[in-house]
Amino acid sequence: MDAEALIESAHNRRSNLAQIIRTLRLAANLSVTETARRMGVTRRVYQTFEKGDSAVDIGLVYRFGEAVGADPAGIIVSLLIGDARFAYRVAENKVMLMAILAIEEWNRKFGDDLELANPNEFYSILSVALGKMIENARSRETVGEMVLQQRFPRLSFSLFNRFRKESRER
Repeated sequence: MDAEALIESAHNRRSNLAQIIRTLRLAANLSVTETARRMGVTRRVYQTFEKGDSAVDIGLVYRFGEAVGADPAGIIVSLLIGDARFAYRVAENKVMLMAILAIEEWNRKFGDDLELANPNEFYSILSVALGKMIENARSRETVGEMVLQQRFPRLSFSLFNRFRKESRER
């Protein structure tokens, strides 16, 4: 990737992040001032963050997720895959945060043996598992929510039903 493409890619990520942050803040019915307060930053720092006028700061993304009750890992992954809608889709259920916790556990459990994993098999197994998860979404168990509540008690699980409803209507 040449320098121009890198600059354009960084600009697109900041622009996508700005769109995601503003939309999630508004969905949570929070003002700029209240969101900044919950994040523990000044109003000016938050405004710069929300406008996408600075480099993507993972720490701020996580603080923002806690402030509005959204999945911070989902926000970051949405930037990586270039689809802002992904952040809205996982805002409430926190599945990307659960994926990070699972990866943390795999790393602890398997250590150096992770380098033995076959990427094609991993992709296939993960695709099947995610498909089954979606099929069972209506009868979702609460184990994941309990784990998240224990590890991330300030995150809310009920703020973003609107995004799921709007996505289904499209």
